[in-house]
Amino acid sequence: MFTEIDTGMGTIRTTWSKVRKRVKKVNKEFFELLDEMSPEQMPMYLVYLPYGQLKGDTISSFFPDQNDDVIRLSPDLMPKEMRDELGYGFASSPAGIILEKNFEYFIDLPALSISLPRIIRKPGSIFPLTAMFNNKNKRNFAPNGVLSVSAGCRSTFMAAPISSKSNYERMQHELNLQSPMPEQLYSHFNIFKEISDREPPEKKWRSCILYFPEELVDKIKNDPSWSKIKIYLLQQCITQFEPDNYKCLLESTFSYLMIQKNLKPNPYIIDTAKHIISTATGASPGYSPARNEDSLPVKLIEKTFIEKYGMRKYFPTMLQVDHFIYENNADPVYYSLQYPSTHNFSPKSRTASSVLVEMRELSMLLNVFIEYLARPDSSCYGSILEKVANKVNVTCLHNQKDRNNIISESSSTLRFDHRFDGNAYYGKVDGQSFAADGKFFRGCVALSMKK
Repeated sequence: MFTEIDTGMGTIRTTWSKVRKRVKKVNKEFFELLDEMSPEQMPMYLVYLPYGQLKGDTISSFFPDQNDDVIRLSPDLMPKEMRDELGYGFASSPAGIILEKNFEYFIDLPALSISLPRIIRKPGSIFPLTAMFNNKNKRNFAPNGVLSVSAGCRSTFMAAPISSKSNYERMQHELNLQSPMPEQLYSHFNIFKEISDREPPEKKWRSCILYFPEELVDKIKNDPSWSKIKIYLLQQCITQFEPDNYKCLLESTFSYLMIQKNLKPNPYIIDTAKHIISTATGASPGYSPARNEDSLPVKLIEKTFIEKYGMRKYFPTMLQVDHFIYENNADPVYYSLQYPSTHNFSPKSRTASSVLVEMRELSMLLNVFIEYLARPDSSCYGSILEKVANKVNVTCLHNQKDRNNIISESSSTLRFDHRFDGNAYYGKVDGQSFAADGKFFRGCVALSMKK
């Protein structure tokens, strides 16, 4: 099941003395606090996961062997050492830290052909923080059975259409792909993962996490001499869950404005508008063009669609989950009505309307709300909601020209986001252009920094 030789694949049983420098590289503060306790020979587990492999699902965590076959963390399947050292995580997940690449926490809804991204965790992130504290409250506000976690980005898709039957079948035949030609953006991930899986083991995109043993978690919980680490983790926990605190303010402010302005928009549009504001604060993720290998094997997929699929008209730009952090002068992120990722499910109005009409209603509602938030006399003044209202541009886009000039054309995206104007690794290829008429851009919202 595991080895003690680090080959960069599978599960490796190791010690703090062998991995301490890797932890220092991604989280220096945590490294210094832990290293001070001298846990040199304390056993730990390195786990390498290929792209798209679940770190865990709604039932348990997964551990790969040297052949990338995985087994669940369970009493019946794990070797004795792993049961003794990681068994405290049977009900959820052992505690650990991300060392390489990003992980996506998401809710998978295959019946609706959509995944709902919850958060992207990056190297240096410690998880799950709640495992480090004794919860004396018998009420469980964080049940299992909801979130899944994947190595890299699960909620990803090609901005350009993958709709040429002959091109797809040619690529499918050359690479021996089993995935059928996708009918939904949701299915693009299966193709990306299968392309990555076809790579030789030594060339595969891989993430890496480090799991902590029960001994370390017990010391953090119960040993007073480890209190500095416990305080640090408590601070991280507060920071992680702080965005949830403003949701009541967001909800009440929206309700107040609906009454004050006598607005009666479609509940679906209200949910969408609230989610977009949440995305602007960084609390909810949006989508951005993938320009590096942090969340998926961009170079491999890009090369495959240019050389094997024969994508000539458009750049094979992939959209990935990302958070908009306005304090860091963030690059734009996007939300699309064509691939909704809100966590509320108000149905659309029974009155049939085009996406362009819905975009006009959404634009109006967002303008009303942002105008109020930006005012110094608003109930949200001084909060992050006021900050984003004054610092963030909200641009509504559609590939069709809006005769009312409320919605901008998707092609105008290149004016403020040059990441779409070329390939991540191959630059500009003759004949290729931005897929402004791709499904995702037929009704989407861009969040960007004001100049």
